[in-house]
Amino acid sequence: MIQFVGSLQDVDNLHGIRASKFAPTVEDEMLVKELLQYMSQRTRQSFYLRTNGYSWKETARFLKTTANSAQVLFNKEIGKLRSRILKVKGPGRRPGGEVNE
Repeated sequence: MIQFVGSLQDVDNLHGIRASKFAPTVEDEMLVKELLQYMSQRTRQSFYLRTNGYSWKETARFLKTTANSAQVLFNKEIGKLRSRILKVKGPGRRPGGEVNE
């Protein structure tokens, strides 16, 4: 069962919960669900298409742009999300709460 949580801190509190060795972890699924809320519609569409096996060329065709542009815009927004997470978690902390040394 997947439970919706309201913040990255809640996800951090659930660190260590595993659904199975072969399936995505509960923590991963919850983190992705939360991150999707912060993505633009275009980036969310790119994410869904790419995770369902579409190439950048196919994704670009759907978004009516070039493959390069689709990839660059996606990576830019992922970079912004990464920065947002690091601000919440603080520098030196990785997803899952481990401290970088």
